[in-house]
Amino acid sequence: MVFSCCYTAADAVHDAKAKYLKSMSVPAADLITGVLKLDIIAGRNLPNVDVNLLRGKKDVSDPYVTVDTVARGKKTARLVKSSVIDDDLNPTWRESFNISLCHEADSLYFCVKDKDVVSTDFMGSMSIRIQDILDQKELKGWYPLQGKSGKPAGELEIHLRFISTEELTATNEVPDVIFPLRSGCGYRPYQDAHTPKVSPVTDVVGRDGKPYDP
Repeated sequence: MVFSCCYTAADAVHDAKAKYLKSMSVPAADLITGVLKLDIIAGRNLPNVDVNLLRGKKDVSDPYVTVDTVARGKKTARLVKSSVIDDDLNPTWRESFNISLCHEADSLYFCVKDKDVVSTDFMGSMSIRIQDILDQKELKGWYPLQGKSGKPAGELEIHLRFISTEELTATNEVPDVIFPLRSGCGYRPYQDAHTPKVSPVTDVVGRDGKPYDP
């Protein structure tokens, strides 16, 4: 059997050019940096995807929510996973998350799933564009979910606020604290807290032979 090498330098240049053009055809994702404050509040009219025939009528889907970043059409990072609400197609979570972001992303992907003993079933999903988050800073309300076939699959209520890195570094204010930033304040280091203005040290001599003056 005879093997021949037919991959030439011209082929390598052609492949490199094709790879470059393919990369240029995919829109670049935005690098989003800052803090995302997310409240996953509730869901309503979710579909029942629990098909276990051995369960009773009251046994329905056990929904929970996941949130992922999406870049160039692919999920890239898991940001949030809510708790599981048992047997409820109108669940209430009321869970809050503070998420530090430094991610390339085109959108945030919200997915509602049914937690079973041995599997996880898709219930519905929706996406929010990163550009909408950057433009509006705060989004709140009920968002429609779509099932696998594109049909309506209930709604998800969220409250989303975004604080960019530029906003965070524009002030010395520390976020999410009880007391606001104050000016004209002072502090005394702990080691000096009980030191009187006149030092009690009077019998120490310095290198120059004179009494030490702290």
